[in-house]
Amino acid sequence: MEENDSLTDEQKLEKAEKLIERKDLEQAQEMLDSVKENSGRKYFLQGKLFIRKSWYSEARKQFKFAIKAEPENEQYKKALEELETFCKSEEYKQMKTVQMGKNTEGCALVCCECCASGACQAICEGCCN
Repeated sequence: MEENDSLTDEQKLEKAEKLIERKDLEQAQEMLDSVKENSGRKYFLQGKLFIRKSWYSEARKQFKFAIKAEPENEQYKKALEELETFCKSEEYKQMKTVQMGKNTEGCALVCCECCASGACQAICEGCCN
């Protein structure tokens, strides 16, 4: 990551966006973590990364932060709207059922993997709660 120390925050955000698109989520997170300024774009990209991880509740929070930082940005508003539409879809409901399993043991197994990162709420409660 030392090679990235000379990059500006804007360059780091551009690089993080490319990493997210390539699904290199670990590197993308490291890049986002190295950005000093909390901007709408940083929150937006963090939301996109969380969607790739299927952490929809956390993604929703990040999109809301992005909109608060830049209320006029239509891209951020559209991302939140699309996420909320997805969370109400049959596809999401089926995916959630598969992830959680048919009993609490299934939920516990999924949650154990994510508790350290704070994703339990996203998995156990759903993205729109």
